[in-house]
Amino acid sequence: RETTFRWARGTRSRLVIEPTWEIAAGSRIVTHFGLFPLRAMREYRVGIIVDGEQIAEVAAASEKQRYEFVLPFALPAGAPATIVFESQFSKSPLSQGYGLDQRELGLQFFDLTVLPPE
Repeated sequence: RETTFRWARGTRSRLVIEPTWEIAAGSRIVTHFGLFPLRAMREYRVGIIVDGEQIAEVAAASEKQRYEFVLPFALPAGAPATIVFESQFSKSPLSQGYGLDQRELGLQFFDLTVLPPE
């Protein structure tokens, strides 16, 4: 089965959600993502920012990984909320010798789920 993902351009990947019900403080954001593979890939940091407040920072690599974050505050129903994944770099496949694509790619985003507090 083929895995579906979307490349985010640049170092700031922004996702806007509009909850149909309040998301309680202590809820968990579960996501899967990887980073654009650099030739000299090592571990990089990715900050997770919700409505302007950094809630986590994780070590990330090029392969798809699962991450879970606790939301320290509630998100009200019907109000847009912005989730930003801020990586340290973005590179084009062309600059890394992977082809002719000149887009600056950073995060490889697979999915995001919000779960209730434990």
